[in-house]
Amino acid sequence: MPFNLLDLPNELQYSIVDFVAQTPDLLEFCCTNRQLYNICIRRIYGRLRLKDAAQILQCCRSLIAREEAANSVRDACYPKWAFEAFHSLVGRAIRGLKNLRVFASYNSLSIFKELLDTRFPLLVECALPSAPEIVSDFNLDWLLRFTTPMEPLTLPSLQYFVGPYAVAHAVVPGSRTSSLSIYWDSKVFSEGPPPTVPASNVEILQLENYIARWDLSLLSIVAPYAPHLENLGFLNVADDRDKDAFISAIDSILPQFLNLIRLDLDSPAHDDDNDMEDEFEVVCRWSTNCPTLSIISFTNENRWIQIAGVWFPCETNDITARIDWLFKKVFTCPSLPIEYRAFAQMLAGAEGMRTLQDAFVKSGCMPSFRFETLGGLVLE
Repeated sequence: MPFNLLDLPNELQYSIVDFVAQTPDLLEFCCTNRQLYNICIRRIYGRLRLKDAAQILQCCRSLIAREEAANSVRDACYPKWAFEAFHSLVGRAIRGLKNLRVFASYNSLSIFKELLDTRFPLLVECALPSAPEIVSDFNLDWLLRFTTPMEPLTLPSLQYFVGPYAVAHAVVPGSRTSSLSIYWDSKVFSEGPPPTVPASNVEILQLENYIARWDLSLLSIVAPYAPHLENLGFLNVADDRDKDAFISAIDSILPQFLNLIRLDLDSPAHDDDNDMEDEFEVVCRWSTNCPTLSIISFTNENRWIQIAGVWFPCETNDITARIDWLFKKVFTCPSLPIEYRAFAQMLAGAEGMRTLQDAFVKSGCMPSFRFETLGGLVLE
């Protein structure tokens, strides 16, 4: 009996089409019959990544003229280099994407202004203009040119937001956003009414704040806003002054968080002479004020994690120095909780712990050592 592709279940036909990598081949498939046309058109237009001006023009005209093509789009990215003259055409094409789930625009807010009266009921992820630039280049001044207030944009299914503070207030209310990454303009703390973090229809579980300076007033905004936060981060992209005062002020807000697991205080600058003893004191104090904490970072490179009740400095650049610090802390601080000695013994073994402690007592400093492949350690 001859094999007929169209007799296969739809799921298998979709899987077969997924193996067709090139768009010209998919277009050939489209010409076969109506059933394969419907399958291939979803593959061709499902994820739009346009490479040049000719593709933008051709694609937008197809989306406007053919409803089945517009209904196939799930993920669309508008290129950052696109000419401003295309914005009106692109806006008209995007307004017909009723099944759009992911949208990114890296060029200008004018695209979003074209869509203010449009409802995307299935949208779950939206990358706003300038979001990638501030993360990679820390170009805050460029970002702030796009933080003018916007009219509310209805995105009821939005779950994750990344973008400027002013735009967050236009798209987050009325949505199901549980994760926010907000770029704060320092002017909002000194001009006009006090700023607020936008609220959605669900609990906010993750909040990242990109800031230009360590402004203490931000803490008073964040603390009462989302008591059930699990992840809270502050990334300073410009000015690292006043960070110590910011760290001290965090003590007063931590008891307000009921489920906080991770706290990040990152900045581009990193002090290689950072005192682990001072950090350890802060970490222990914070974990007392907020018992659910298990990850704390003070810079991009220096992170503390809690393992079995033990706070351990986990810096990828020099893990040996961190282990040295742990053993020395156990040997010199008898008031340390018993979990620390148990954790150190798990790393070194009982015999290794005795050897290290004897050498430390005799010389007053940590001896050089290496870990054995099968466990335990030996002095070098």
